[in-house]
Amino acid sequence: MKVNFRIEKKHPKDTSSNIRLDFTYNGKRFRKFIGIKVLNHHWNINKQRLKASCGDALVVNKRLEILSKKVIDIYYDLLNNNQPISNGILSEKLNESIKGVSSCQSFFEYCEIFLSNSEKTKKPSTVDGYRYSIDSLRKFEKHSKRKIDWDTLDMKFYKEYQVFQYTVLENNPNLFGRRITDIKAIINDATKVGVNKYMDYKKFVIIRTKTKKLYLNDNEVELLYRINLTHKKKLERVRDIFIFSCLTGVRFSDYLSVNKQNIETLRDGTIILRYYSKKVDKEIVTILRKDAVFLFKKYNYQFPKISSQNYNLYLKELGQLAGLIEDFTVDGYKKGLPILITKPKYKFIASHTGRRSFATNLYKRGIPITHIMKATGHIKESDFLNYVQHTAEESMIAINIALTSTEKIITMNYKKKAS
Repeated sequence: MKVNFRIEKKHPKDTSSNIRLDFTYNGKRFRKFIGIKVLNHHWNINKQRLKASCGDALVVNKRLEILSKKVIDIYYDLLNNNQPISNGILSEKLNESIKGVSSCQSFFEYCEIFLSNSEKTKKPSTVDGYRYSIDSLRKFEKHSKRKIDWDTLDMKFYKEYQVFQYTVLENNPNLFGRRITDIKAIINDATKVGVNKYMDYKKFVIIRTKTKKLYLNDNEVELLYRINLTHKKKLERVRDIFIFSCLTGVRFSDYLSVNKQNIETLRDGTIILRYYSKKVDKEIVTILRKDAVFLFKKYNYQFPKISSQNYNLYLKELGQLAGLIEDFTVDGYKKGLPILITKPKYKFIASHTGRRSFATNLYKRGIPITHIMKATGHIKESDFLNYVQHTAEESMIAINIALTSTEKIITMNYKKKAS
């Protein structure tokens, strides 16, 4: 009596196959497909399990262990009760057991396995996002006294969780959308390996809205650059790191990882910065203008370390010193409803403002989007366009300049013809 698991291709060219359970008893062979499909190169033929390097290995292999034990238990239960044993009876009994396999792991139990698998295959920032979303669900469960499990992740949950995000946590729709994206990723993964069988989650809507955020134009960046900070070394260091971000687009999370070795000079004399970004897990190449080189060299090509909290705090102080005190209005949300928030401009300056200013100022100069995306690391043009901040007033000024230029050309041509 033995239980084996094999994969079976329908066609020789198939790259993925269904897993089949083979159970040998009393000289007979019982075969049954168990509803799990895997990539062929992920399957270890000798061990009859998914390879440990595969992201789903822990979940799938645990399920195979459960099914192996189930079919043997069913056989002995029938034998001990003097009941007939046949392939048909085994199939019927195993079907009943398979329906209950999903209940062997609760939603939060599966979340821990999902996180463990994700740590091996996904970026740390992505895994952190999953953790925040799972933690948010635990808070919701405690607040609402509504148990979170596979069968309760329905549209009623979705609506109550949305209200919780907006009114209790005071999060905006975009952050709620991010949480739902993570939740769907977890449930999709569980559904794929047969742990979840409830499909209401497919109706969850992922909300995304574009909001107005602050960027500093070239003149405002210049104002910050010209502040005399001779006796304020901490502010000077923060200012220099921020200006470097405005000139290169380097994220705050990456500025410590760049040094002299990241600098290259191209054939035509163009100086670039080639570095690895932790957030997007890839190499980025950006421009290194002479002002950026000067700032970099000032610190011997290694900027000083500062906490993000102090960095954001000092940036607001710098903005005030630079005279960025005019009112500025951004999009906000209160209990999920859009509102306008107006404060002095310097109060909105934060670590990401530098990178946003870099992208937007290049965009305003008419530099092709594809070029700027190379320097920022964006992959999708739609993501980049949501990222840049170009006000309606600035757009009208740009249109007016273009039209004025065109009108001059038309007038000149008209005068030539008239003469």
